[in-house]
Amino acid sequence: PAMVQSDQTVVVIGLLAVVSGLIAFQAKEIADVVSVVQSVAKDNWYEVLNVTEGADHVAIELGFAVVTARFAASSLTTAQYNKAKLAWEVLSDAQRRIAYDARRRQVEYAMSIVQAAVLVVVIVVGFYLHSFFIKGVF
Repeated sequence: PAMVQSDQTVVVIGLLAVVSGLIAFQAKEIADVVSVVQSVAKDNWYEVLNVTEGADHVAIELGFAVVTARFAASSLTTAQYNKAKLAWEVLSDAQRRIAYDARRRQVEYAMSIVQAAVLVVVIVVGFYLHSFFIKGVF
């Protein structure tokens, strides 16, 4: 019995080491994906111009005019103005807007995959912790 308990302990420790390694690997992979996705999605041009995603050309022009007025009133930095100008350039050009919207959908999809991967890792860890500690292996 003492030998069986010791063998079980070695097996459990080995399994936990493997799971820990997998979790560390997955965490790095997930962090890399999140970093790429965040760099792509860092600027929401709709938010910059304070318009909805379904905004028409008039609303986009009005949003840019409001931002421009804030810049003229000196309550906006040059960097913020340049960001607004780029947002206007992208959203007011039909082809660029279609490409931008497609990229945003891809980013949203990638983020959902990352969230699912994190959930799987949490479930696996919870399962192993439950199996090894709660059920009394130790």
